[in-house]
Amino acid sequence: MELIKIYGYLLLLIVLFVVISILITKIPLIQKRIYNKKFELTFLFVLIATYSVISFYRLGSFSFVQTTWQPTTKDQEIIFDLKEETYIDEMKLIYSEGDNNALHSGYQLGIEDLVIQASTDKLHWQALDKIQDDGIYHYNSLSIQSKFRYIKLISHNMRNTISEIAFFQGNRLLDIVVDQDLQKDSNYPATLMIDEQNIIQKYPNYLDEAYFDEVYYPRYANEIVHQQYMYPAVHPQLGNLFIAISIKLFGNHPFAWRFMQALFGILQIPFLYLILKRIFKKTAPVLLGTTLFCVDFMHITTSRISTLDPFNLFWILVMTYFMICFIQTSIINTSLKKQIAYLFASALAMSLGIATKWPVCYSAVGLAILFFYHLYREIKHHPPYLKELLFKRIAIIIMLCILFFILMPCIIYIIPYMFTPVSKEGFSIHTVIDQIVYSYRYHINLTATHPFQSTWYQWIFDLRPIWYFGREINNIYYTIACFSNPLICWMGLVAFFFTLYRAIFKKEQNAIIVLTMYLTAILPWVSFVQRCVFSYLFYPSGTFTILLIVYFFTQTLHIKKYRKLWMIYTFITILIFFIYLPVLTGFGSSLSYVKFLEILPGWYWG
Repeated sequence: MELIKIYGYLLLLIVLFVVISILITKIPLIQKRIYNKKFELTFLFVLIATYSVISFYRLGSFSFVQTTWQPTTKDQEIIFDLKEETYIDEMKLIYSEGDNNALHSGYQLGIEDLVIQASTDKLHWQALDKIQDDGIYHYNSLSIQSKFRYIKLISHNMRNTISEIAFFQGNRLLDIVVDQDLQKDSNYPATLMIDEQNIIQKYPNYLDEAYFDEVYYPRYANEIVHQQYMYPAVHPQLGNLFIAISIKLFGNHPFAWRFMQALFGILQIPFLYLILKRIFKKTAPVLLGTTLFCVDFMHITTSRISTLDPFNLFWILVMTYFMICFIQTSIINTSLKKQIAYLFASALAMSLGIATKWPVCYSAVGLAILFFYHLYREIKHHPPYLKELLFKRIAIIIMLCILFFILMPCIIYIIPYMFTPVSKEGFSIHTVIDQIVYSYRYHINLTATHPFQSTWYQWIFDLRPIWYFGREINNIYYTIACFSNPLICWMGLVAFFFTLYRAIFKKEQNAIIVLTMYLTAILPWVSFVQRCVFSYLFYPSGTFTILLIVYFFTQTLHIKKYRKLWMIYTFITILIFFIYLPVLTGFGSSLSYVKFLEILPGWYWG
């Protein structure tokens, strides 16, 4: 019944997107005008609303364990009593972060050397397991399959934390009380492990726990919320502040962890629309590009996980939009105030982006290329008698850009550290520098490998998705994978070479703009990044791939036979999105359906 409910609901969205795909390609045929503002804005509103429903649908649970126990003595022992000898199928255990400020050094985090024993009489104890770390905000399960009355926990590590422990007989949650706790009068009594039993899930899925890199960012955000000494982060702090705001507003639970990412994913759509509008101006290509963005696999998946990448791409789109606004002005014939406003807005977005995640710097190089290319064209095409005025304007603009694009990023980068407890000594410039050095060394020295790591050439051919989550519950398989819509990815390769030709041999400005932003986003991963990387890092490049496709579209739409091909392409691309939606979102399907969708050798999700 759950699958019928989910996909009956989504069927309405499929019908809507099919209508959208037809309308996009029919616009040039049914309208004499190439621009219809009312239709365009209505279309955009419906598109954003539809995407928003999918993005927030089953995003995450609104409940999660809040209290956490931590040991106050070495080798601390706790005994739980099930009140009578009872058959126990399974033990569930989940941990969050404890109180880092309680330690003189280190972090109150994890499970290490935690011994689980069981008994029927408290005299003879049987060892069940020795639990090691299984991930923060993540369920740890232990099969018991025997009769016991007492359960003993022996914590050999002072940094252990346990938020909740529960025992099940089939689907029935067993009643449990604390029998022995010599530290019951401390700040962290054993009752904290059994005070939220109603929240524990017998069959947890992505709605109820963290997956992939969510073991990092919600934790950082919670440390900010509670002003606890922070675990070393390998990215700047602004993105963690956004998640902290969400947790402060809604509480600490999976929905709050992911809310800001989903919101920023939605906000990306109007800014991509504005970029397309600035570059291509006509209705059909603008709406085609916006629709393709909404049905790109990576966009929906990355917007539904609590990482920094949705913030990252949002700032890239904003800074790109305002730079395009600037390069479309005339340095002499446009108000200097207006040009400065565009540059300031672009620099502000770039600064906020770099304060979120460093890869924004790659696209910042693209801004610099477009900026200086614009100055070069202005100098080249203005007559000699205007050169003096032109150079005065350029000098003013460059001096201001030093403030906007160099000084402002440094200031904005530092500001979030004033609100984040990254050091027990408090905020200082030295602390920020130490954090930058730590992050840099982490990334360049990282030698870890991962079964789902990939390379840049696998991204552009869509050969190796990263598998985030997979679990079968009551014959429904929940899985989440991150990769590109293959029809966007593969059409992007054709569009790339077409755009490259137009940029080099025709010097066509739109081709130069979209090619510059695409190449500066992808080339760093080709050339000098040597560490273990994943397909989600293609997110900005994949978005600029859509600009390549739209440019290709504008250059071929005047040929009648290509109009039908574009209509077919758009329809199939949208259809493929809904076919793969269970794999992208974790909405649920059968395992056989998931296996059926693994059409390439490198595609594996269960």
